[in-house]
Amino acid sequence: MAHQNPLYSPIASQDGFTRVFELDPGSFNDHIKLRLRVVQLPAYSDYEALSYVWGTEVAPQTACVDDHELSITLNLDIALRHFRLKDTARTLWVDAVSINQRDIKERSLQVQLMREIYSSARAVIVWLGSLEDQQEQDALRWAEMDHIPESLDERTTLVLGLRKIHDRPWFTRVWVVQELALARDEPPMYLGKETVFWSNMLAYCNRFRRAQLKEDIRRRPRDAKGALLTFGSMYHDLHLGDVRNTSIQSALSTKMFFTRSLCSTDPRDKVFGILGLSSESALERMTGSVVADYSKPVQQVFSETMAKILHEDTLRAISTWPLQPLKSQHSDDATRVADLPSWVPDFSMRLAYAYDVETYLLPHDLAPGFDDIEDLFDIPGVVLPIATVSSNSSILHTAGVYIGSVAVTSSVYMPVPPANSGQMWLSARTLNHIYTTYAEPRQIDSHMLFYTMLGRDMTVPDLCEVRDKAADWRPIADAKDTEEAHDLGWYAVSAPALHRTMFITEEGHVGLAYHPDVFNGIRVGDVVVGLYGLNIPYVLRQVGGGYQVINIAHVAGHEFGHEFFAEGEDGATWRDFEKFGLQEYALV
Repeated sequence: MAHQNPLYSPIASQDGFTRVFELDPGSFNDHIKLRLRVVQLPAYSDYEALSYVWGTEVAPQTACVDDHELSITLNLDIALRHFRLKDTARTLWVDAVSINQRDIKERSLQVQLMREIYSSARAVIVWLGSLEDQQEQDALRWAEMDHIPESLDERTTLVLGLRKIHDRPWFTRVWVVQELALARDEPPMYLGKETVFWSNMLAYCNRFRRAQLKEDIRRRPRDAKGALLTFGSMYHDLHLGDVRNTSIQSALSTKMFFTRSLCSTDPRDKVFGILGLSSESALERMTGSVVADYSKPVQQVFSETMAKILHEDTLRAISTWPLQPLKSQHSDDATRVADLPSWVPDFSMRLAYAYDVETYLLPHDLAPGFDDIEDLFDIPGVVLPIATVSSNSSILHTAGVYIGSVAVTSSVYMPVPPANSGQMWLSARTLNHIYTTYAEPRQIDSHMLFYTMLGRDMTVPDLCEVRDKAADWRPIADAKDTEEAHDLGWYAVSAPALHRTMFITEEGHVGLAYHPDVFNGIRVGDVVVGLYGLNIPYVLRQVGGGYQVINIAHVAGHEFGHEFFAEGEDGATWRDFEKFGLQEYALV
C-alpha cells in the first residue's frame, strides 16, 4: 500500500524513472538542504550513487528536502556533510532519500531498477564512516603509499588499523556487492576525509597478507595481551575482491554462494540485494525468476529462491546452505526464520568464510560424497533432480528410496552439558553404551561406528593406528580424563562428530546427523531416505500428509546415486522406477 508523503509524487519506476537530489552547498555544520528531481535512466547519468550503511536509528537527524523535514540516520547525515561542497551543488542518488521508503510498491520497483541506477551513475562513492583513531589513519596512509612497514610496532599498528576498518558494517553488507560490481569506474572509499580507491585497498591487503604469511610466527603482530593478530575480519574484503569481476550472466545460485557471508537488516535483501547483478537477457532465460517484491513475506521469498536455485545448480543448493541453524562453539543460540518450509534454508543465516566449528556443520561436511555427485547428472533418460514445487512454494514434491527407520540415537546416553558450554562432544562412554546395547547385538562391527564418525574410510594409512587403538571401546570409556582418552586415539574421531547425533536404524545402518537440539532433534521413528533421485540421505519426520526435513545425514557405507537408472530409456520418468523402491515424498 502506498503511504502518502508530501515529499514524494508517484513515479513510473517501470519506465526507468528515479529521483536524484541536489545537495546544496554549505559548510560542515550548516543544516542539510536537498532538492529532489525526477530523472529517467539510463539517459540521465550526471549523478553520483552512494554506497553506505544506513546505521542506527538511535540518533536520527533531519534534512530539509524541498522545504519539508525528512528524518535520516546519523551515518547518512555525517556522510552528506562530508560530501557537501562549499560553493556548488552536488547531485547524488541515495536510497534513503531517493526512494519513498513508506511505499512498498515503489520500494520494490526501485530495487528492481538498482542495476540501472548504479551502472548509469557517473560515479559510485563509498562511505565507510568517520575516521575514529590514529591506527586507522596510519593504515590508510600506508595503503595509499602502498608501503608495508618493517618494524614490528608499525606492523602491529597496521594490522589493528586494517582490522578496525574492515570490522565496519559496510564490509558485511550484501548490497555492496552489486554497488561495487555495477560501478563504471573504481569506487573511491571515504573514511572521514581520507580516501583510498577500492582496487588499491584490495591489492594492498592481499599483498600485506601474503607478506605476513611468509614471516616467522614470532615476528607477527600481537595485541596488548600477547594474542596473535590475524586477518579474520579482512576475509570479507578479500572475498569481495571477486565482486567487480562477477559476470552479470552468472546464475542466481552463484551470486548467492559468493554473498553467503554477508548480511542485511531485512532478511529478504539477502536475495533482493543481488538481483541487480542479473541482466535482462539472463532474467528472461530464468524459469520462475525471482523478482524483488516487498509485499511478499520472507518465507515466500526464500521458498521461491530455493526452488529456483535447486534446478539452477542442484549441487550448490543442497550442499551449501544448512537446513538447521548452526550451533556455535561460543553460544547455544541457534535460530531460524519462523514458518519456513523445512526443505528451504534460512538464507539470512550468515555463513562465515573462516573455518570454525560452525563450518563443519554445513551440508557438504555432514554428508561426504558431494565430490563425485556431478557424474550423476550425466545419466541419460532421467532428468535430475526430481523436484517439483507447489504453486504457493510451500511443498516440494520429490522422489526417494527408503533407507531405514531410526531405532536409537546417541542422545539417549548423552550427559547434559554445563550451561552455556556451547560444546556437545560425543563421548567415548556414550558411544560404548550405543555399541554394547544396540550395535553389538545387531552384529554391527565396532569399526563401522568409527567410519560413521569420521565420514570417510578409516583404511587410510595414517588412521589405521587410531582405528586399531580405539577398536576396543572400554579403555577409552574408562579413561580417567580427556587427555588419556585422546592418547587412545579418541580425538581423531570425536572432533568431526561435535554437536552431531549418531543413530542406528532398525535395518542396521549407522549414521550421523546434525540438529541444534541434540537431545530431541533426531528422534526414534524418524526415517532416512535417499532424496532427489540422487540418493542423498536425509532424516525425515512424517507430519500429516507429508514429511518434515530434519537434515541431511551421513550413513556409513552409503553411496549417492541409483544404479537402476542405467536401465531406463530415453523419456523415462521417475515413476518408471517405482519397482526399484523409488517413491514420492512431499516435503513440507
